[in-house]
Amino acid sequence: MARFEDKPGENVLNPTKWEIERIINFDLDHCWESMFSHLGFHGRSGQQFVLGHYNNWIGEIDGPGTLKWTAGAEPVVGSERHINVNLPSPLYISEAPDGAILVSCYRDSNIYKIDPGKGTANLFINGNKLGFKDIGNCIFDQNDNIWVNEVFGCQIWQFDLEGNPLMTLGGEPCFQSEDVPLEEAQFSNIFDIRPGPDGNIYILDAGNFAVRMIDLSNGKVSLIAGTGLSGYSGDDGDARLATFGHTAGEPLDGPLSISLDENCNIFIGDTQNHAVRMVDRTTGIISTIAGDTTTQYDTRNDQSEKDPFKLNLQKINSMDYYDGHLFIPEAKGDLIIMVKQRSK
Repeated sequence: MARFEDKPGENVLNPTKWEIERIINFDLDHCWESMFSHLGFHGRSGQQFVLGHYNNWIGEIDGPGTLKWTAGAEPVVGSERHINVNLPSPLYISEAPDGAILVSCYRDSNIYKIDPGKGTANLFINGNKLGFKDIGNCIFDQNDNIWVNEVFGCQIWQFDLEGNPLMTLGGEPCFQSEDVPLEEAQFSNIFDIRPGPDGNIYILDAGNFAVRMIDLSNGKVSLIAGTGLSGYSGDDGDARLATFGHTAGEPLDGPLSISLDENCNIFIGDTQNHAVRMVDRTTGIISTIAGDTTTQYDTRNDQSEKDPFKLNLQKINSMDYYDGHLFIPEAKGDLIIMVKQRSK
């Protein structure tokens, strides 16, 4: 089980070069049940969480093969302590300022709050009551407000720390390449949203094959990457002229995931192109950093592979970045952990 103890800032990192640190094949290395579990979520202090989307539980990793605690309808093998709560298809985990855990659940469009210290869990935001069509992430900004996206509802909500709605954006599918005021912003199929270290909110406007940014200080939404059209182009050029992959008939079409590092560089899981691409926020240049676009379906990654451009990324899921490491979950059962190359 991967866990990392390096202190942030301990080593000088090259932000443009990446290498494979570890590949986990879940049917060989999986410690909990037989279904794929996602280990790419990190708390504010670096604690590592695991999410069993299909098995309806979450937990915190306490070491190789050990779970400090779990939460779900049924106890989990290997857990030191279990919190009983129904979590129908958990999708995203965030840590609140007080140490509580927020979990968005796709199957009932609700957000649950779990207090591991007290061993309690309760419904926190009732998406059904608010009229959510569906639900994606639940993230915190630098002011500790909560942001939630409706995936196919094409809408973004802002809540205060108590779960009270403050603002909604979008609701009608539309591509906007120009800067627009918050109240005029529209999106199409929001597959991911993430907080940036600059205080802004980054949106994977996947139905428009684009990445956009909610600029909170200026009250506008700006385009970061994408033209609104599909394809695989733009590497080594302006990210706003880049295109991302499309697969006809795919229910979750387009890129599926984004994540950001401490320098606000953006990592895009270009799922249909079977590649990970990075937007350098200093230059605005996009490049591919991992993936072999001639992917072989139903073929696992060799755990000894060291070349990022030979990775078989059949279907990239929700990525996460923490302390120089990029976690790339692959829906067929692999987790690839990449690390920034350390300067010589």
